[in-house]
Amino acid sequence: MFSNTELFFGPLAKDEVFVDAAKVPISNLNQPLAEVEIALKIGRWPPDCRSPLFTEMSVCVEIPATVLPLPAKASLLGQVTDRAGAGALWLGEPHPFDARALMSEIKVELSHNDDPVQEGSSLNIQAGPLGVAFEFLALALRYGANLKEGQWIATGGLRPSNPISADTQMAIRHPWGVSSLHFV
Repeated sequence: MFSNTELFFGPLAKDEVFVDAAKVPISNLNQPLAEVEIALKIGRWPPDCRSPLFTEMSVCVEIPATVLPLPAKASLLGQVTDRAGAGALWLGEPHPFDARALMSEIKVELSHNDDPVQEGSSLNIQAGPLGVAFEFLALALRYGANLKEGQWIATGGLRPSNPISADTQMAIRHPWGVSSLHFV
């Protein structure tokens, strides 16, 4: 949007993150979207050679939302005011970190209610989920972001986002199984 040459990132508040919850409240969000991603859990921070950098991974759904009209969203001040559309993050069941799996194509199938199945792939993420996570960590260190062990990094959309509303049922078929959630 602003001819950025590097990732744009920002944190969510603790009450905006839902771990393996069956229901995710979105009624407080304006114009929410759902975007399937892969998330990585930070291990020991700051890292050392005796501990893994990432300990777990999960299929997740980023739920950006906005409080601004379209013309205001396109300005840098609008993006800062809107927290870049921060809304919520749903993390599916965590699985042990597996770098090999992340270096291969990860395919997902997504269904909303009774709509046709939509496909997504980690090939849609430039540098892949692992490359994005490393780029994020480099930027976080450069800008002095306060990272902690146990925080999650969402790595980018496996497919374009979809509008959602309360009572949307979502199912995601992925290499580790099927994840289901209900937006309320």
